Amino acid sequence: MKIGYVVATPDVTTPLMPAVRGAFRDNLMFLRDLGFDGVELATRDAGAFDKDELRRTIEETGLEVSLIGTAPISYQDEIEICHADADTRAKAIERLFGHIDFGGELGCPVNIGRFRGNFLEDERRAESEGWMWDGLRAGADRAGERGIKMLFEPHHRFNTNFVRSTREGLDFLDEMNHEAVGFLIDSFHMNIEDASFSGAIREAGDRIDYFHIADNMRTYPGSGHIPFDEIIGALKEVGYAGYLSAQLAQKPDFETAATKTIEYLRPRL
Repeated sequence: MKIGYVVATPDVTTPLMPAVRGAFRDNLMFLRDLGFDGVELATRDAGAFDKDELRRTIEETGLEVSLIGTAPISYQDEIEICHADADTRAKAIERLFGHIDFGGELGCPVNIGRFRGNFLEDERRAESEGWMWDGLRAGADRAGERGIKMLFEPHHRFNTNFVRSTREGLDFLDEMNHEAVGFLIDSFHMNIEDASFSGAIREAGDRIDYFHIADNMRTYPGSGHIPFDEIIGALKEVGYAGYLSAQLAQKPDFETAATKTIEYLRPRL
């Protein structure tokens, strides 16, 4: 397995996003020097910064781009795929396509988590389900055209009313039945929604494409009560060889969180 860290691109300013913000090059250099294998880019708008300069900076560090995340679109701009406002839904698809095109350029998948939004809890519930599925299928088709995967991530009940547990995520994959749709699971959400970490991982098996790692307070692994030895053991058991990507609140600070993460994870892999 490889170890990654979530880094915000220069267009992201919201403190709500669990990623390191600020001096992009300096952040990457620090992670490289610690021994991280790659970075996950938390991106708000793929057209809002110089992508060529960004690529050159990443190439300079030698780090791999493991994934492009969409959460800042929701956190910063309150734009989501399933939204009551039609203009907002259209903007969401435009942003999603921009992320997928960028992922195609970098050769990495794009993740859909918080950005999917929620079904409406009123008489328009059935209509809103159509908005969700139409948007996700459009994204999947675009990802397939660009030769990458669009990953889908279960989120806990306080974030979404659509696909919360690993089991629900697997059911979603079956219903989508799309070769360009993959699966991401996150220890932080699993801690709330899954009865067993190892049981959920074994059930998902080789369908797991990516793994977000954080302790129960969204802090660095080993700072809380999540049993990461159990998790890593189960991931090894199912043959997972992808990223453990640290999506963290930067507490007590970025340097400490990143250092503690690599020191905790590397000996266990």
